[in-house]
Order: sequence, then C-alpha cells, then structure tokens
Amino acid sequence: AGRAIHPRETHTMHHRFQRPLHRRFVAVAAAITFAATAAACGGGDDEDATAPDPAATAEQDTTEPDTTEPETTEQDTAEPDTPDTTTPEAPASDPLAPQPLAERASLRVGLAAKVEVFAPILLADALGEFEKENIEVEIFNTLPSDVLVLLSQGQADVSVFAVDAGIFNAVNNGVDITWVSEILDVPADSNEGFLVSTELLGDDDPADFDFSKLDGATIAVPRAGLASGQTYDLITALAKGGLTIDDVELLPLANADQVAALGSGAAQAINAEVDPFATSIIESGDGVLVQPLLDDIATGGYFMRSGLVEDNPEVARAFMRALIRTSEQYLQPGYHDDAETVAAIAEAIGAPPESIANSPEKLFHWPIPEGSFETLQDMFMDLGQLAYTDPIDPSTVVDTSIVDGLIDE
Repeated sequence: AGRAIHPRETHTMHHRFQRPLHRRFVAVAAAITFAATAAACGGGDDEDATAPDPAATAEQDTTEPDTTEPETTEQDTAEPDTPDTTTPEAPASDPLAPQPLAERASLRVGLAAKVEVFAPILLADALGEFEKENIEVEIFNTLPSDVLVLLSQGQADVSVFAVDAGIFNAVNNGVDITWVSEILDVPADSNEGFLVSTELLGDDDPADFDFSKLDGATIAVPRAGLASGQTYDLITALAKGGLTIDDVELLPLANADQVAALGSGAAQAINAEVDPFATSIIESGDGVLVQPLLDDIATGGYFMRSGLVEDNPEVARAFMRALIRTSEQYLQPGYHDDAETVAAIAEAIGAPPESIANSPEKLFHWPIPEGSFETLQDMFMDLGQLAYTDPIDPSTVVDTSIVDGLIDE
C-alpha cells in the first residue's frame, strides 16, 4: 500500500527559536493508532549484550524508549498459528521482492524490549523474511545509551530509539551512527498527544481549546524533560496560547505516573502521552485530547552503524527491505483483526494474543520527514540541552538512500 506525501505547508514556532517547519500529510487506506517510540524497556535476551562503559560517550543523556505494554495475564501455552510466510511470486520490478545477498550477512540488532513497536523486526525474524535476504539476525536486549556505544564500536549493527538531545551530544562526541528511517506515523483518529484535565478544559470544545489556560499550569512530560524530542509538541501547544516553556511548570514522569498525576490533580496537562495510557485517560474521564501527536518531524527512528551503511549498503538495504516487506504483508491497518498475525506478534513479544488484539494498532512508517534533524537540533540548542554550539551537518547523520525506492511516497 503506497503512501502519498502531499506538499508541505510552512509555519513558524513561536518560541525563542523560529524555524520553518513542514507539515506532512500521509494518505493511508485506514488509520488506527500510533505508539510512540519512546515507550519503557524490558525483557528480551541480553546474552552477549554487555556494553563498554557508556561514559565513553559523555553528554549522551539518552532516554530509553518508554515501551511499556499493558499488564499481561498468563497465556495459553498452545502453539499459535502463524501466517503463511511463503512470499508470493512478485514481478521483477517489485522493489520489495527478496533479493538474496550473494554472501550471507550476520547482523546484531539491539532493542530496548520485545514490544509491538518493534513488530517489523520481530516478525521479519520469526517469519523468515531476513532469511529470504540471506541475512542472519541476532536480536538482543540493551539500553539505548549502551547500544549507542556498541554501534559506534561495531559490536552492534542496528537499533531503534527516540531522537532526543542525547543522540546529538553522542554524535558530537564521536559516536558514528546513521539515521536511516522513521518508525511510526500518527493516524487521524489517534488518542495520543497533548491532553488536558477535564477541569482545565471546562466548557471548551476540545477541538477549540484555549491554550492560554495553560499559563501557570503544571504539565507532566517524559522523563527526559526538555531533552525529549516530544518537547517539540509542547512548544507548539504553548505557542497556540501565546505562551512559552517559561510560563509553565514541568513535571518529568514515567507514563504510568503521568496518568496518576493527571487523575490526582498534581498535573493539569500531559505532553505527548502515548497508548495505552492516552486511551485510559480519556476512558476514565480524567482528561481529553486537545492536540494529537504532531507528524511534522520524526522523533524516533532506525539507526545503523555508519560503517554498515557506507561499506555494505546492499546489506543495509536488504535488511530494511525485509522490514518494509514484513510491514506491507502483515502490518497494514486492520492487522489486529487477523488472528494469525496477532498470534505471531503475541508469540514474538511474549504476550497473550488478546492483549494484542484489544490494544491500539501501530501505523508503521519509513521516510524521515524533511528537516527533522535540523529542527530538533535547533530546538535542543535553543533550550540549552546540547554540549556544543556549532551545528552538526545533518547530511553526516541522516541517509535516506537505504529506503529510497523501497516505498511509494
């Protein structure tokens, strides 16, 4: 299913920095929901994943993605059915058709957790899509701050994490990584984004909320605080009310604690809340969505060690081809209605199938919106979150050539 990216409109952020941004509109057959990449870590096989001292990349301060999943119950031990992994014969012109490498490649992939956000990797491994490219993949569990070191030292090849201030500081300190794609997109009916308490909403229509009401409010934010890429959403929301970060109090918390803070009145708003937490807030009546997660820029992505991209681009491309093919075959909108796909995901992440089927779907997306790196770097620099003053050239970090041509834009 191709995605059409329409012309971008330009707008300006009304904070201490001003930069033209581009809004991206994505046409999708049906939209369900987006889980932010910055969700909490856990589980997984961490064998052989011990990292060198992360102090080698001082100033990283990288947040691990908050990939917290709903609490699961004991699952049926019966072996689930898995989707048919036979790849239909594709036209030679199909860019996603398997193109086995002449020589077998082995790649190490470090993930913070086995959760549905990483379904393209987990299913591509479980369903043999990497094998069709003649790639052997080892998936191991590690913290994003540790995998940065591993990527830089050639002990890991691929990872997925949030793009926060720590990434920029790490790159400035010599961590050599390449940002090759985005992770997720925001569907039209998302419950995720900037939420305010029903008390603060008052008689306002959520679609026409008076953002000036946030003046003096306490706003729960991701644990990274201003170092989080989601600060972009916060600044945008405040600007709608003629406010800046100096006009509010920030309360850095984990997702579950943010929900409790809004319910108890300790916070009057939550910046960039993600599911299942956003939906639980709305269903409880404690809060409402007044600004969906923004899709102007990417705040997370797939990263590779630069040596892989530069020296073996055909291997890097084969890896991404397997991911995108898996997404196109098994993870299109409505995939939670397919029992075999749900069973395969549940087995891959170690969760009951019903917990998958009853949770919001993810909307997987690959192209990095133009200007993402520059916009985030400028924002973090303006907020004093970077340990350098001379901007990093985005072309030394972002390389879209690995996925170019694999998807319809």
